[in-house]
Amino acid sequence: MDSVVAQLSRVLGIMDAAPPYVERDSMELFSLRSNIGWILSRELTTSSEDYARAEAHFDAARELAAEIEGEESSLFATSLNDLALLLEAQGKYDEAKPLYERAIA
Repeated sequence: MDSVVAQLSRVLGIMDAAPPYVERDSMELFSLRSNIGWILSRELTTSSEDYARAEAHFDAARELAAEIEGEESSLFATSLNDLALLLEAQGKYDEAKPLYERAIA
């Protein structure tokens, strides 16, 4: 798992470091962030660092979804749900619940 995450993170670093005149595909960035989050969340130990890494990627994917399609889109709802699932897995039910509710609204 670490090698896959390392490779995806390297790609993300390259995309983030691209000069401003290089067009970035926001949908690709969303997919990359979301995929890294899912890989990390599926292989999690109980380490809070692992959860924090996964949460950071899901949160970045949520922000990209809002930017790409807006906060009323199914893409944004999916990103909220992904983040809520991760929070629920950590026992953070009070934080997950409003995300679930917003995702289905």
